[in-house]
Amino acid sequence: RLGRLQHLRLANYEDTVTLLPFFAPKLTLLSPIMAASMGGGNLYKHCGMRLRFKRNDKDIKHTIVYAKDHADEDAYSNEIEEAVESGKTLWNALTFMITQDYQKVLEFHSCEEYEERIESVKYELEKITLDDLYQDKKIVGNILDPDYKPVMMLGFKDRASRYANSLTKSDTREVVV
Repeated sequence: RLGRLQHLRLANYEDTVTLLPFFAPKLTLLSPIMAASMGGGNLYKHCGMRLRFKRNDKDIKHTIVYAKDHADEDAYSNEIEEAVESGKTLWNALTFMITQDYQKVLEFHSCEEYEERIESVKYELEKITLDDLYQDKKIVGNILDPDYKPVMMLGFKDRASRYANSLTKSDTREVVV
């Protein structure tokens, strides 16, 4: 919140290494009753700003995302959607592993692939500083405001209610630059 620590992570959309772990189980997972009332785990969020590259046909697009807490329904819904997307990418990687196409898994994590994707958006990114990103409310919301108070959800009922309420809201989590 004081702007002293800023972090930018780079991630290829298809790179499973940068996604893991995305779930951290709680001890309540051992008891179905406790898991139902208090949740069986938490979705894990990596720290800092994430610059993610995604190849579309011949084009490479990038998005910039900052992990937020559950202060509103949109943030919680976006976290669920992000976990689903991460799950799809993980499933694709597992499919490559099952079919023994290890080269495909390694390809998305290679230095060469990252360099190519960075080079393709270099011109757009040269105009932006890390300070700019951390000051952009479209990306970080109000989570870095000095008077910000996080909201904690304790149980499944609270989480399910928030998610249901968020389904009618628009997705504003990812900002395409």
